[in-house]
Amino acid sequence: MGNKVFNLLLICIFIITFPLHSTAKVEDSACLTCHQYPGLVRQDDNTGLKILHIDSEKYRTTPHGHLDCKACHLDVDKIPHVGNNMTTCQSGCHQSDKDIALLAKTPRKGFHRNEQSVITNLEDKTSCKVCHKIYPHKKEPFARAFLNMHTGYMVCEVCHLDRSKFTVSRYDWVQTRDVAFQGDAFGSFYTPDNNISQKSDSILSRIAPYVYKDGKLQALMNTWDTDGAHKVCSSRSRLDEDEKTIEIRHYHRDVVKMEHTTACVECHSSMSMIDFSSLGFTTEQAVALKNLNIGNIIKKYEVFYMPSM
Repeated sequence: MGNKVFNLLLICIFIITFPLHSTAKVEDSACLTCHQYPGLVRQDDNTGLKILHIDSEKYRTTPHGHLDCKACHLDVDKIPHVGNNMTTCQSGCHQSDKDIALLAKTPRKGFHRNEQSVITNLEDKTSCKVCHKIYPHKKEPFARAFLNMHTGYMVCEVCHLDRSKFTVSRYDWVQTRDVAFQGDAFGSFYTPDNNISQKSDSILSRIAPYVYKDGKLQALMNTWDTDGAHKVCSSRSRLDEDEKTIEIRHYHRDVVKMEHTTACVECHSSMSMIDFSSLGFTTEQAVALKNLNIGNIIKKYEVFYMPSM
């Protein structure tokens, strides 16, 4: 148990092998090092949800599976590559008049749809989901896809809980039963009630902080404000700015904003606040997760440049 989460979080292992300078180079074929993992998505106010995941095994079975990504995505030369959307089918293929005419009639949107997996519905009954999207992070181009990826593996409070108000006893699994996926189901399917892991197309287990309340361990997922949040959202258009501010403060009273959230290094370091071994990870997996240098990578690098090869 834990292999699904472990495999997902390994996306950044390749990064830590590079020296800490303002820029770094990655191999030209490294695209799938990040993009092969489900739940990697970008959220944008203008363009909406952009699924960035590519199932490498499915891609390799397609007619184009023998091609490197940059054979078509010519303008991708750095990470992040937001806005680098140019694709071509004629850099070394499809150069006949017949192919050119066919390409002019063929839409390219959704070209990789059959190779992608993403959560489309997550009914965890929390107040967060009333106002926020499943994949809510959108501000930082460098980090937002990585942050959104955590949606399928931990609840919001793992990072956003105001820990000055709560003493977390431990981190453990919590299960959500009403989950829908586009593509293959992914994530952890561990069932806390009977300590088994069985794959399901509608059940997902995620890491959550637990506290003792009335002598019992309780997962800190805000479900007690959900009804009130629905009422506020339905009447939001009738509220003035001061009233909106008051309501927002009320429903965020136990969480902190992005700039004050738990740093990456508080999980991915030798002093990790999460005991990965107690969650079912092997010793090797737990050590690897703790040694991921995610926080320093996000803070240190502004851009990775890919070499021309």
